[in-house]
Amino acid sequence: MDRRGFIGAGAALALVPLLRQAWAAQPPAVDHAAMGHGGMGAAAETMPAAAALGLPAGLALPALPLLRNQSALPGVFSAALSAGAQALPLLPGKPATVFWSYNGQVPGPTIEVFEGDELRLHFENRLSQPTTIHWHGLPIPADQDGNPQDPVPPGGAANTALLCRRAAPAVTGITRTRTDIPPSRCIGD
Repeated sequence: MDRRGFIGAGAALALVPLLRQAWAAQPPAVDHAAMGHGGMGAAAETMPAAAALGLPAGLALPALPLLRNQSALPGVFSAALSAGAQALPLLPGKPATVFWSYNGQVPGPTIEVFEGDELRLHFENRLSQPTTIHWHGLPIPADQDGNPQDPVPPGGAANTALLCRRAAPAVTGITRTRTDIPPSRCIGD
């Protein structure tokens, strides 16, 4: 060990008591179950079973519909997507619940593109507040990845045009809107 390494190791050891004090001063971990929304606490015990609500049980989930490619060119996927409010009934005899949807459906449609395809997507915001499309699982340039610093205003539109490059084997990409985090707090997902 040389002199610099010895001094560095000594300095690190001298910091150990300070780090232990800082660690001990940390608040305890949050107990989400005690808040009543932990899923397995008292709230779950008071929820009626799906059958008691008249909901079907044990059925396979339907496949998500594909967003139709409007391009006749090979290797080009072109489509339109809109975000808007959609009232959907959840329980028989109860008022419909308003969801934010893509193309009037929850969840939104599947966008199926392949490595090497060009994706051209026209997006319209029919919501009452600014939003974006944020992509997961696809290598998207930062300027087109729907961050809160570049929202689409209500009634506005945006166009995405990009080449689908190889990301990872068997990658599944998803999209979601970003209206939940003010730009000053959005550091990443």
